[in-house]
Amino acid sequence: MADYTQLDQLIIGKIYSGAKSFAAIDNGDVYLEANRLHVETGRPAFRIIDGRLQALREKGLIIFDYKRQWSIV
Repeated sequence: MADYTQLDQLIIGKIYSGAKSFAAIDNGDVYLEANRLHVETGRPAFRIIDGRLQALREKGLIIFDYKRQWSIV
């Protein structure tokens, strides 16, 4: 089982620093960590990032709306 703790922290940090869209989140350190997890799990990096965004949303740490896109709760 993969450990997504580091990726979750990177995603939250990106959103906190102003990244609102998936394209703005899916780059830099977040992409590098997701790519590392891709090698470990075989899942595509963008699917890993999307899955973690949804998991963080379900935990109530972030929200998505069409006007503001991704933001910290």
